Amino acid sequence: ECAPSCQTCDKISFEARCPYDKNEPTFLQNPGDLNSLFERLITFEDYQPKIYSMPNPPSKEGGEDDSIMEGPWVVALENFLTPEECDTLIQLGATEGYARSKDVGKQKFDGTFDSFENQGRTSENAW
Repeated sequence: ECAPSCQTCDKISFEARCPYDKNEPTFLQNPGDLNSLFERLITFEDYQPKIYSMPNPPSKEGGEDDSIMEGPWVVALENFLTPEECDTLIQLGATEGYARSKDVGKQKFDGTFDSFENQGRTSENAW
């Protein structure tokens, strides 16, 4: 981290550290793109997608899955990682050390952000 007191480091400016080009195309450009993404995601049978909710779920008549609620897309990929990959991630987290998840706080003078513990957020992660 640079010393912000000198005000000469180009990394003080958030715009310099994380430039954003409004003309650069994004993945989700048009209405319905997010819905299309989820519709494609649930076709990946190897991941065993489990749909908990989706916009306009199929009719419950004729043996359709009646456990799918109407709402925003909520999908779990039951087979996203192998047990070995899960064990590796757990071990890497234990090695790095887990810490209480924090929310982003106010922006500091050097462009970085404070963090704070939120009582409603009790997860832990390892970065």
